[in-house]
Amino acid sequence: SILIAWVVVAEPKKLPESYWRETIAARLDERGLDDVRQEHRLPDGTRCDITTRGLAIEIDWCEKWAEGLGQCEYYGLGLGKWPMLGLLIDEDDDSRYVDRALVVAKAYRLILFTFDVRTGEMNVVHSPERVDKPARKEARRRSIDRRSLFDHLPEVER
Repeated sequence: SILIAWVVVAEPKKLPESYWRETIAARLDERGLDDVRQEHRLPDGTRCDITTRGLAIEIDWCEKWAEGLGQCEYYGLGLGKWPMLGLLIDEDDDSRYVDRALVVAKAYRLILFTFDVRTGEMNVVHSPERVDKPARKEARRRSIDRRSLFDHLPEVER
């Protein structure tokens, strides 16, 4: 008798972004970050990919670095949390996107990390300071009152 087994391995880029969000959220939880949540819904109906007690984290593919920066800053403002962008790397030449995002992350004091979907390696590229109690206080000072940020937008059904 012959046993034939087929193993199907999906290309990392073909896996949905939600798969990588879940993978990263689990990794953050394992590293001891407090209150890791996925798909945190804001009053205007937008959803922050991952939140922790002090962070608003957007996960995006490297080529969407500019969109991801805007989203993490928006979610950070709306939630009163420190903005953080995680860029998914799947090609060797993705470093050019990381370099571009790094320029903005340094200028606006955002946290930037990469997650290589080929190897599972996760690296912090830029962190303006440890995100501890003083940093969270600064994040709250940087934020706009949540109600005033969303007052001009129609209420979304919950």
